[in-house]
Amino acid sequence: MNQPALSAFIWTVADLLRGDYKQSDYGKVILPLTVLRRLDCILAPTKDAVLAEKQAKEALGMNPAPFLIKKAGQPFYNTSPLDLKKLMGDQDNIAANLFSYVQAFSSDVRDIFERFELAAQVDRLGKSGLLYQVIEKFTQVDLHPDRVDNHQMGLPTNQHWECPYFRVKFDMSHVSWVMTSNDVARVPVPLRNRCTVIELPALNMKELANFTQREVARRGLSEQSAEAIVATLSHPISRHGYFSLRDVVRMIDRAEVLETKPRLH
Repeated sequence: MNQPALSAFIWTVADLLRGDYKQSDYGKVILPLTVLRRLDCILAPTKDAVLAEKQAKEALGMNPAPFLIKKAGQPFYNTSPLDLKKLMGDQDNIAANLFSYVQAFSSDVRDIFERFELAAQVDRLGKSGLLYQVIEKFTQVDLHPDRVDNHQMGLPTNQHWECPYFRVKFDMSHVSWVMTSNDVARVPVPLRNRCTVIELPALNMKELANFTQREVARRGLSEQSAEAIVATLSHPISRHGYFSLRDVVRMIDRAEVLETKPRLH
C-alpha cells in the first residue's frame, strides 16, 4: 500500500465520522483503531499457534505468558479466538466482542488502549450507529509491516530518516523507535515514559507556505493545489488555532489523491 492509498483510507474513515464527531476528534477514533488493526495483522500468522500453546500450558498448570510471547514472535500477544474480521460475523454483539478481544491482549497493550480511552470511543460509536461500519473499514486494509512499512505508518525506519521540512538526512541506526505528535499530553503515558521527549517549536505561516510550494512541486502536483492549501493556511481552524507541518502534509496527500484518482464520467 502506497502513501496516497493509506491517506485515502484514512479519509474514508473520516467521512464516516463527519457529522457525529468534530474534526478535531477524528484522531480519538482513527489512531487507536489504526494501532489495533496493525497489531491484529502482526499477530494473525501466529494466532493459531498461540492459542494452542495457551491451552497446552494451562493444562499443565503453568503460566503461559512467557511461552506465548515466544510463539507470537513479538513482545506481546492476544489470547482471544477473535480478530477484527471475525467480529464482523456478529453485528449485534460487536461492541461486547470488541471489548473482549482487546482485553485478551497482554497487559502492556491493554494499558495502551486504556490510555487511548478506546472503550469510551467504542461506546460513542455504538450509540451513533457507526461502530460496525468503522470496524468494517479497518478490516478492509492490511496494515501488516510487510504491506505497510514503518515509514508509511509515520515511523522512521531504524536506518535513516529525512526531515520533511529541512530535507536533512539523519542516521537512525542507533534509534529503535520514533513517534511524533502535535500534542505531547495526548501521547499515552506508557509510551511517553519509555521515550526521550523532544519538543520543537511549530513552524510559522510563512515557513508552512514555503514548504507547501516546494512539496507540491516535488510531487508534480498542480499550482492550483498549492494555492488552495496556502489559502487554507491563512484561515487557521484547528483546535490549537494553527496548522502543523503534519496538517500540511495531510492536505498535500489529499490533493495528490484527488489529482491522481480516476475521473468519474
